[in-house]
Amino acid sequence: MHCIAAAFHHGLTTSSARVLRCGVNALAIPTFIAPLMAACLGLASTAHAGDVRKLNAASTTATGAGASGTPTLTSFLIPEGKNRVLFIWPAFERDHISNADVTNGYGVNGNSAGTGLGDNWPEPRVGTPPATTSTLQVTARVVGPGGTINKKNALEIGGTPSGYTRLLTLSTSPSGSPSGTAFFSTSSFHIVLFETEIAVLLGGAASGTITITLPDVTTPSNAGDDASLTAVVFENVEQTPTGFVRNATATAQVTSGTAGNASLAPAAYDAGRAPDESGDGKLVIGFSSDTAGFTVPAGHVAVVTGSVSNAGGNYDSTNGNVNNEPNGASYGVYFRNGGSTPGSLYSLNLAGGATPLVYGAMSASFLLESDNADIGDAPVTYGNATHTIGGIRLGASVDADGGLLNSAAAGLDDSDNTDDENGVTIPSDWIAGTTVTVPVSIENASG
Repeated sequence: MHCIAAAFHHGLTTSSARVLRCGVNALAIPTFIAPLMAACLGLASTAHAGDVRKLNAASTTATGAGASGTPTLTSFLIPEGKNRVLFIWPAFERDHISNADVTNGYGVNGNSAGTGLGDNWPEPRVGTPPATTSTLQVTARVVGPGGTINKKNALEIGGTPSGYTRLLTLSTSPSGSPSGTAFFSTSSFHIVLFETEIAVLLGGAASGTITITLPDVTTPSNAGDDASLTAVVFENVEQTPTGFVRNATATAQVTSGTAGNASLAPAAYDAGRAPDESGDGKLVIGFSSDTAGFTVPAGHVAVVTGSVSNAGGNYDSTNGNVNNEPNGASYGVYFRNGGSTPGSLYSLNLAGGATPLVYGAMSASFLLESDNADIGDAPVTYGNATHTIGGIRLGASVDADGGLLNSAAAGLDDSDNTDDENGVTIPSDWIAGTTVTVPVSIENASG
């Protein structure tokens, strides 16, 4: 980090100045100058970006009908970090065939009118099933010591909220039935909170615990229903709607049953959303209607995995048991840093055998853009001034920092990557009542 300095008449006493530690020796700086110097960071054209890093992850599950079938994640720790994002992922397996549908014969492929089906979607819907409409969003209510944030999955840049994290749905319905009809479905919603929202939750504290609920999720109505709720917090992520976006999807579903060792492999990244820096993060999620889970995709590490067993529900019996459902569900979250080469795409394999056949699985990956940001190392009472590297800069060099660097002596940035505090040369002969010229090195993107 570099501080702004300028030629000024240094005739103030120490009592009317603020001592600023900003990558140089402690100096008595006039109060009106100190905030400017503390807030300014160097900019550079060549640097190794701070890698996107996982700070913490946890998950929970729920099963069956009624309020207890919707999961709640409590006491989730958001650790201290720089430019954090909180990823919240609720996923659901829903059986739409009620006991009455079985009795009345509605849970069969011949029910082309969709009578009785499509009444158990997790997202709020309006209308009489199967003729329903939905915004295809659910709300995560996040409560922390400093406040509450309600956030939905983002469907488009410029939307409400702005972003592109989207959702995934697999469903099976009678041939020729209306939209909204379903025998059975799996659904996945992707919600992201950024640093400013995390600050609200924590009330300005560096870290703290939160609780996540799903207030508008439709109460599950079938004994065979399952759900998971996962939270992961990362740091060093670009703080814009395009800093965390879905960039690929894959599904495995065969009408007559899907092999339990099937592979989910996207052919390419979405246009303009491929990782393009070594420090960028790629998050891969998978949700399966089977309990066997997934194998870790090559080059990734497992962040959190889980499963829930459940032998309840009606979908099996009414469709000849060909899909081995319901028996529960499983999920996995995987992560890596990396660029846009074909090798950075992924293949997520179901961990079961070729038989018995299962209903299917779905997967998505997300781009987490590195913030590529330099950060100050002043004491924490000065805050955490940060700036994205690029363009005109102070000093001959600057680097992206991988985390917070606050220290009493403002010295931690010296040993983090390179010592880039070379934008300002402090004269050794500062004398009260005299005019002092402070040399400042300003360079453009090419040096």
